[in-house]
Amino acid sequence: LEARQYSVTYQCADSQYEEPVLGGLFNIGTFENPFNVYLVGSTPKSWIDGEEVQFTRRFANIPQPWFDYQDFAFSFPGVFPPAVVDPPLFDPLPYRLPFTATVTAQIEHSYVLAGVTSGPDLENIVLPEPFRLTSASGTFDREFVSQSTAPDYLTYAGLRGSYSLVTRATLRPYLGNIYEKQIWRVQAQ
Repeated sequence: LEARQYSVTYQCADSQYEEPVLGGLFNIGTFENPFNVYLVGSTPKSWIDGEEVQFTRRFANIPQPWFDYQDFAFSFPGVFPPAVVDPPLFDPLPYRLPFTATVTAQIEHSYVLAGVTSGPDLENIVLPEPFRLTSASGTFDREFVSQSTAPDYLTYAGLRGSYSLVTRATLRPYLGNIYEKQIWRVQAQ
């Protein structure tokens, strides 16, 4: 789940020192067992002897996506079913008022390194919008799911049983220039 991190201390002549470029791909390890990692940090160079400098570079891999779960309160919309449902639902949603309940959210953790796992910069990363019930035209927030909302009654009823309602989505620094994307979802009720 965590990124594997490696620190390597280097010594070289100051004339051979190159400023680090975060996100660069490096091959470290042994000749028999090399592996690729990305540069995520570096200490400033320090003088050790005449023209010699020393510095430590930190490398890491990009973690694999993973999920965890957390309980929290979520407000569900009320339901105003149509008189006739076409096509008929096996398990229709009955009329109900809006309510708040403690539910379990599924939290998806994925990791982004611009130019490697996404486009060239972070501005192109699209986070899903939190669930919002609106009029069909999208102009007004609504409290009841119906045939004239977005999503409409049939669509909302079809979302039950899966983690499909996004409650929040964030992108935050994780390690160097690797970012963690978190998407919280709950099951429609």
